[in-house]
Amino acid sequence: MMQPTPKAAPKEVLDLTGRKGLVVGIANEHSLAWAAAEHLHNAGAELAITYLNDQAKPYVEPLARHCQSKFVYLAKTSEPDFAVIDFPEFFRVDLSGSMAAPSI
Repeated sequence: MMQPTPKAAPKEVLDLTGRKGLVVGIANEHSLAWAAAEHLHNAGAELAITYLNDQAKPYVEPLARHCQSKFVYLAKTSEPDFAVIDFPEFFRVDLSGSMAAPSI
């Protein structure tokens, strides 16, 4: 009887090395946002990750560590001022929603 061939680890199609991304909406390891974050990380992107509230924080922080993210922020995306949250060491999100790298 033939044994199934073990599947190789999936390879990312995109190379996002040197790119930065903001991931919102991770609640736990079952979140679609978490799946996206994993793929972005595996493709080489540096990620900033937000969590909704204190209840979500213990679920999100280990996932952020898995992605080697040093940028984990409390951000209530339902608040109108979310678009102007200062991500001081990562990037800034302006009112138009476009991302701009901080000036050096």
